[in-house]
Amino acid sequence: MKSSRSLYILRLFTAIFLFSSITCLGWSAEEGLSPRDVLKLYKYTKKDVDDWFSGDRYSFAKYDSELGMLHRDRRYKEGVNDSYCVYSYDDQDARRGFLYADQPCRIHAYGSAFAGGEQVNDGETWEEALAAHLCEPIKNFGVGGFSTYTAYLRMKHVEPQDPAPYLIFNLAKGDHGFNLIG
Repeated sequence: MKSSRSLYILRLFTAIFLFSSITCLGWSAEEGLSPRDVLKLYKYTKKDVDDWFSGDRYSFAKYDSELGMLHRDRRYKEGVNDSYCVYSYDDQDARRGFLYADQPCRIHAYGSAFAGGEQVNDGETWEEALAAHLCEPIKNFGVGGFSTYTAYLRMKHVEPQDPAPYLIFNLAKGDHGFNLIG
């Protein structure tokens, strides 16, 4: 009985999410397209999926079997006044920090785009600003596009291998929406 109710609630939320997404994409019944027709416009091809898993096509991220994706080193024109932002990552796929990088790290930060420092250069993230105030390094494990749950999974993956006594788990506005879709 309980699993039947849970399945019903899951289906209800899925239907609400799909309807909301289709509406946000600009679909209206007056255009003569069914919701199925609109979704077909955004369907991935077999080549898209193969390219994703092989790492050949998408320059911003790489496939990760546990988390879905992790970012790659990249330069994107998405900064202030159309400037380029430089993103680089270390061997643990944490955003590269510069301050006190030669010292042991006691603080790890997790979260989505705000924690990851999207749209700012290496060395300009809020973690680097905090590191300057604390006079010690902070490892930035945030990734744009992560849900709260995915950031939690990343923390569960990283901490047993490289434990930190202090953790920052950033919850930003809008992160809860990603929980509905992954």
